[in-house]
Amino acid sequence: MKKNQDIDLKHVFVPNFNPIANPHINRPLIVTNGKGIKIQDENGDWWTDAHSSYMSVNIGYGRTEMAEVATKESLKLNLYPPQSIGLPTINLANKLVEISPGKMSKVFFTSSGSEANETAIKLTKSYFDRTGETNRVKIVSRRGSYHGATMALSPLGHEILEPDQTIFPQFPTNVYVPLPIPSNCEFGATSPDECTQKCIEATKKTILSNNPDTIAAFIADLIPTRPGAAIPGEGYWEQIREICNEFGIILIVDEIVTAFGRTGKMFALEHWNISPDILTLAKGITSSYSPLAATLISEKIANQFNPPNKFFKHVFTSSGNPVGSALALKNIEIIEKENLVENSRDLGNYFKSELESLKLNHKLIKHVRGLGMLLALEFYSPQEIEKYSSKANQIETIFNKYLYENKLLLKLGNNILGIGPSLSITKNEIDEIVLKIKKCISETEKELHIAK
Repeated sequence: MKKNQDIDLKHVFVPNFNPIANPHINRPLIVTNGKGIKIQDENGDWWTDAHSSYMSVNIGYGRTEMAEVATKESLKLNLYPPQSIGLPTINLANKLVEISPGKMSKVFFTSSGSEANETAIKLTKSYFDRTGETNRVKIVSRRGSYHGATMALSPLGHEILEPDQTIFPQFPTNVYVPLPIPSNCEFGATSPDECTQKCIEATKKTILSNNPDTIAAFIADLIPTRPGAAIPGEGYWEQIREICNEFGIILIVDEIVTAFGRTGKMFALEHWNISPDILTLAKGITSSYSPLAATLISEKIANQFNPPNKFFKHVFTSSGNPVGSALALKNIEIIEKENLVENSRDLGNYFKSELESLKLNHKLIKHVRGLGMLLALEFYSPQEIEKYSSKANQIETIFNKYLYENKLLLKLGNNILGIGPSLSITKNEIDEIVLKIKKCISETEKELHIAK
């Protein structure tokens, strides 16, 4: 590895690196190696990745068995020619249909979560075109959710676009409904059940006011990460399913983040008694050892696309490539063999309890929430703590500075510290992360002159 000053970064975009928002970082972290939940930088120092690279490296870094599968499959065949398929992809489709909740019937493979959700929307609109309901073109999403980075997906969940997203058009076919965050309900509800019911009432009212016969799909992530592991009150998802059934709306469930053990179940859907019409998967499907994603559709949807007369014209160059498919099968095997779903559930409960102990001793923490290894700390906003500190508006910059100094790969943004390590994490590693977070909070409170 070259010395720092010899590395030329001017020709590469570094995703999500914003030096203005992070003045304590003068250049991106150059990483060279990974093992478990640890990442090694160019100087040989080890960092703790408590977010598993966008909550995607479910089985941890540095798995030699995954490298062996990739090598073996690459030597056999790296891509399928047009109008062909191979056993790794066929076997993976069968496996996903076998283990997924609900009544999934067919799988379309892509290379990213954005592509999977884009495919879901295209399938939905094509489905209604084939059934003769051509007026169904609107897509309902929940304010605060995130479903991808493409032109069509970026506005979903964002009725008011962020400043750097204003290049994206606000399609008139986008419809927005509330997302239940029991600890911060937009209707001022004081309990999870009350927030759930108010959100359900507002959702149904919005659908009725937009002519249900023109709505194609309701797309939702079960536990959104942007507002910090927002878990709805009891009965929310069952009522959303009922609303979709009542008005003939396709329910697209986005499990890009939550599937493959992240929430202490193989699929987050298992926490609720519902079955989607379309299910999207990515991230943990290969633990990011290869770009791969999947769009699963129910038999009702699949019946409109079965050959020979109902061809679905849609393709990506690397759709379901054999290397990625083989890696996904091995990844799922590791998750099952090593009981990583159970580890996520059990150690996730421990992790959450340790984070709750931090809340008891620090004024900056407002809420702790999550399931399994999908966790979040919600900090008090600058407006809420400005009466204690004249530097309240600097809280994110200060806290993130201490995270960086402690070599802990997390980031506080919009008052949310999302936490999602690899499911292979150990109790000792959790203790290490909690200790570092505690240290960062204490140093931040000290700098803000906020007493415990």
